[in-house]
Amino acid sequence: MEIKERGFGSMLLNGQERGFHIGTYQSKVFCDVRGIKLGEYFEEMNKFNFSNSMENNVFVCDLLYSALVAYAKFKKEPIDFDADEVTFWADAAGGDEVAKLFVVMAEMRRDTPKKSDA
Repeated sequence: MEIKERGFGSMLLNGQERGFHIGTYQSKVFCDVRGIKLGEYFEEMNKFNFSNSMENNVFVCDLLYSALVAYAKFKKEPIDFDADEVTFWADAAGGDEVAKLFVVMAEMRRDTPKKSDA
């Protein structure tokens, strides 16, 4: 049985399979990119909806960039891209590829298990 690391995924971008990570470091990078405080992260996340708008497109690009940076940092790989390049990659990526980000995000939103009284 394959053990999947929590918060990790991969997608095809610009003809290359790239790993991404959703988590604490990704949140920090996302906030840095957006110029917001870390305490505003969840408020910013709640602004996103699945309608087709330029605001949402830029949100996805910022989220993707932060997730790619977090993966590269975790794996000690060079960051061979910038936010502008990621924007073009996201524009060209199929919807199924971009959706992978949201699948991993949903997996990260699980409830913390409650301590049993037994």
